[in-house]
Amino acid sequence: MTEPKEGPRKLPEFIILDDDRAQGEAPPHGFPKFKEPPVKEPSWRMRILFFLISLLATMWTFGAFFFTLCSIVLTLITFNSVKFFRNLVKLYWNWTKGGDCCGAGIFHFSV
Repeated sequence: MTEPKEGPRKLPEFIILDDDRAQGEAPPHGFPKFKEPPVKEPSWRMRILFFLISLLATMWTFGAFFFTLCSIVLTLITFNSVKFFRNLVKLYWNWTKGGDCCGAGIFHFSV
């Protein structure tokens, strides 16, 4: 077999690009070629929609919390021996946490 000949090792080349800005000048903020869109306040319809969705998420959270308490009671009655009830506690507790986060976030946007 033929072995490749080893020649002198190539060193990396550094390419210096000229910049249009003066030296020491800070780069402009954002993209100078594009205009930033004006910031709009959400309409009253969107606020009402988000408020109703936050109420729905709050009701979901209270329902999930109620089912969490019921499954905790069932788990305690069975002395934590039934795996199905332990899984229900975990499931409903995750629903409670998720509903709480969603409700609080959506309520924040509606206010």
